[in-house]
Amino acid sequence: MGTYVREIVKCLVRMDMDNRYILYIDNGNACEHFVFPENVSFRKLKGGYFSYEQYYLPRQAKKDGVVLLWCPYNTFPLYLSSSIKLYVTVHDLIFMGKLRPKGIYQLLGKYYRCFNLRMGIRRIDELFTVSDYSAHLLSRYFHRKAYVTPNHVKLEDVAYDEQEERKVLEKFGVREKQYYYTITGDAPSKNISVLKKVMTDLDDNVFVVTGIRQESWKACPAHVRVTGFVTEKEKNVLLKNAKAFLFLSLEEGFGIPLLEAMRFDCKILASDCSVIPEIVGGGGYCVKPVEKEIRRAIKSFDVPEWGTSEGRRRQLAKYSSWEQSAIILRDVMKKERDESAGN
Repeated sequence: MGTYVREIVKCLVRMDMDNRYILYIDNGNACEHFVFPENVSFRKLKGGYFSYEQYYLPRQAKKDGVVLLWCPYNTFPLYLSSSIKLYVTVHDLIFMGKLRPKGIYQLLGKYYRCFNLRMGIRRIDELFTVSDYSAHLLSRYFHRKAYVTPNHVKLEDVAYDEQEERKVLEKFGVREKQYYYTITGDAPSKNISVLKKVMTDLDDNVFVVTGIRQESWKACPAHVRVTGFVTEKEKNVLLKNAKAFLFLSLEEGFGIPLLEAMRFDCKILASDCSVIPEIVGGGGYCVKPVEKEIRRAIKSFDVPEWGTSEGRRRQLAKYSSWEQSAIILRDVMKKERDESAGN
């Protein structure tokens, strides 16, 4: 979600110099250098997650004379001045499903998001999401149309010299095209318990796992490398040199790592559920994310072929321009302004 809002905001402020933008932030630090135009300003608000969103944000927005508030992180203020139009991006509805997080923080987040959307859906003036799959779910659950503003991946060359790549591979104890790579997490939707069983059993293969802490897999077998946090360069090197990329979640809102793998023409084994087949297209091989099917697919690697280079190029052509999503948002905003001016 951070990538989504960062890239769309950068595109919006480049293409729209007619309107004033206020970016409401907490105490986060800049993740990259970006020179904002003069029509962009910042407001740093205090408060924790809940008080920031439900108390400080709506009051500051009214004080600043905001006419349109875009909340891009699934949740939004339930009580907002009626003079302010509310736009919301709901990335997915995983939090409304049956999967129950193990940690108290994740569990509270699930209940908060579910309560927030159910209570406030009627207050939303325009709804956005990141995939056709999520748009369908929003229509089914809430009878609301959602504009689809997909995630994208930049296609510029990501090149490192051989020595840099060799250092990364040596750091994680793997060799080029001799390991399977996965980017996952410990949330129930990531299916990590099944992945652990499969990887443990297939001990004639090497697996590299990013996205979980090393201490969360204390009995990790020797043929599995748990990387912990990796830099962008390390992630790219691991994707480029992998034998194949595994993405076997039970539920996803989108799946940017799939596109990142395709950028390096990496073969893909992915789940056949939720939004994942929509993003994979002909760029990978989708299976039911259960032990038997995952194990069978890995044992018969490339039979059937795990997606084609042409299939990956087609998917990247669909998801390679953040400007496309920013234009959709901008055009809806423009339509709203024109209609308001007409009234």
